[in-house]
Amino acid sequence: MKYLIKLTPLEPYFFGGENTFRIAGASSLISESYYISSLPLPSQTTILGMLRYVLLEQNYLLNTDRVYEDRSKQNELIGEKAYMVDADNRLGKIRSVSPLFIMDNKGEKYIPAPLNHDAVHSFYSPLEMSDTVISTSHGSIHVPKDYDIKSHGRFLGETSYMRISDKAIVSDIFESCERVGIDKNKKDEAYFKKLYMYLKKEYCFAVAAELDTKISDTVCYMGREKSCFKLNAEPLCDSYDITKEIEEVCGDGVWYAFSDLLLKKHIKYTDYSIVKTGTLRTLSSSYDSNNKLKIRPSEKLYNVIKAGSVFYFDVASEDYFYNDTYGLNKLVKLGG
Repeated sequence: MKYLIKLTPLEPYFFGGENTFRIAGASSLISESYYISSLPLPSQTTILGMLRYVLLEQNYLLNTDRVYEDRSKQNELIGEKAYMVDADNRLGKIRSVSPLFIMDNKGEKYIPAPLNHDAVHSFYSPLEMSDTVISTSHGSIHVPKDYDIKSHGRFLGETSYMRISDKAIVSDIFESCERVGIDKNKKDEAYFKKLYMYLKKEYCFAVAAELDTKISDTVCYMGREKSCFKLNAEPLCDSYDITKEIEEVCGDGVWYAFSDLLLKKHIKYTDYSIVKTGTLRTLSSSYDSNNKLKIRPSEKLYNVIKAGSVFYFDVASEDYFYNDTYGLNKLVKLGG
């Protein structure tokens, strides 16, 4: 059965990443003041981890001491291992999960604004491409008309979203607040600031999930400090696919990254593209000799092309990315 799972923050949250710490006003790696900023969104792997936890909890299979002598029921429900990038993932009765998107209280859906949007317009307006081919370090490619790196280099912020129904670009979905933290490992000058994020009250995070089990409304926790979220689960039509709504958006037939794309190999850029890059580190799970569950960050760090990136060539036909099942590596062709 498919569910629309909506996640509404009940307090400011903090989602970290590989580069969470920013050094404030420093020209070297040594600084007396630190500024730690939350990411605006939970990662897809955070969503998957939360779903697995909630299903265990609602099926009375959660051991708070993490000791599992007979793991068969847990494995059947949520799979034997956490999500792994380069593996054939089987997360038990979690059949599939869509990439994360945002909804408002009117049911409108929002996705990361495509990076080929000309930021001078308030509605999605793809850069107009020239028929002229120029020689670059990546080979001969097309570029936007009247190309000027100063004007066309104005990338949208990571909190800019496109409303699917009318293609409006919205940038005021998120708010933030600062709090003071204390570094317990230092004796002097151990204070730093933390920037927490939260959604305006009319918005929530959402995913579409196909499950072979029931899920009920509850309260769940995500982020480095286990921030509190209200989880609402609404039944969906089995044929529902949000990508079909996105494909109908007017565009130049560009390939759009609906989710983060995890690179399997280096991309051969045969034409114009606008991409943002990042990294992702997943969690690994294992059991010790006492059958206690151990969860730790995996050693491998993956290169990622961020959601919202666009390609003006058929990047989907090559084996550049890992397979999409649980909301990562999802490419959509704008304009069908």
